[in-house]
Amino acid sequence: MPTSWVQPIFIYSIIYDFASYLILSSIFILIYKKKIISIKYLYINLIFLLTPFLFNGFLFEWSLFPDQSKYLNLSYEMRENPERLFDFLDYTLKDFKLFLSSVLFAFSPILSMETYVGISLYNRFLFLITLTFLFHKKFFDNYILILLLVSPSLILYSSLALRDNLIIVLILWFLYFFYQKKYFLLSITIILLTLMRFPILINLVIFFLVSSSIKHDRINYNNFFILFLLCIITLVLFNDHIIDTLNFFRAGFFSEEYGRYQSMTQQSDFNNFKINLTLDSLPLVIIGFFNFLVPPFIKGKITFFYFVQLIETLLILLFSYVKIKFQKKINSYILLKWSLIYFLSYFMYSLIIFNDGTIHRYKLPILFFVLIGYFTNIKKEKIKW
Repeated sequence: MPTSWVQPIFIYSIIYDFASYLILSSIFILIYKKKIISIKYLYINLIFLLTPFLFNGFLFEWSLFPDQSKYLNLSYEMRENPERLFDFLDYTLKDFKLFLSSVLFAFSPILSMETYVGISLYNRFLFLITLTFLFHKKFFDNYILILLLVSPSLILYSSLALRDNLIIVLILWFLYFFYQKKYFLLSITIILLTLMRFPILINLVIFFLVSSSIKHDRINYNNFFILFLLCIITLVLFNDHIIDTLNFFRAGFFSEEYGRYQSMTQQSDFNNFKINLTLDSLPLVIIGFFNFLVPPFIKGKITFFYFVQLIETLLILLFSYVKIKFQKKINSYILLKWSLIYFLSYFMYSLIIFNDGTIHRYKLPILFFVLIGYFTNIKKEKIKW
């Protein structure tokens, strides 16, 4: 696989990319012709589909997100030589996320695999078509739709040639299939999510465990006690394996933050960050959770990106607070359920992730998973507003 990528000269790249834009736009026009969306929403989709042109070569160079080259290279090779599909046995579970994402990109309807904007357009299309479908099905209201459309982080990650957008889209489909009780499609979505980002399985397990213990009108103490007992037994019987696995992932993310090279110094440094089931690890756990929870801008990392992230997070929290306050009756059980999912998910990820950029990429799906999940849960229980 090539280690770098040189795009075609400008005139050819813009022709390729604009042709792909027209192909994807025609799908939205067809949906409009079928009277599924209004003319106003058609224009919104056509305008918002243009964002990849801004974030890959105009406002920012592709090299700001260098991982894009891996997906573009492999997608290009697969389209040129479809036999590469049978190479999946050569990939480890760790690298399979690259293979699977590239398969989805390679066999997309975009015209050319020769530019970063091409895959970015397809990513953006997947995001917008998902919102179009869910909004048409009345899965969420106008306010949440607007929030999803104007969120700076969602605009950015759905406008790049990365797999992060696939994670976000699959999270939305997960919620839809779960509440529509389409369990076969739900199972496929869980498999895809796990293959593309294995640690997200933590988030899904927390969701199912908490949902089994807290219903919309009560706490199931029997389930809660059984789950608590199973957790204790699991920790006692498999504590060494659990701690080794935790520190394995923790070491990988530690290396990402403090240098991928292997050296005696790095190994010695990580030994001071290993976690075990003693009180000695409590300061590491508390500091890690604080580092995960607090936006980088507040921690003193003063950059434009971190400032936008801070404002976005505050606005989302304000949006959630106002929307909840406008409920005529707040269901404390559902609020407790989703608050636990939110904080437990953050806590579990805080045990393994150090880098602020990676933290944001992991926080984003959780934040919108909880936000949309909560209001969907309220709606499904037919609670009056």
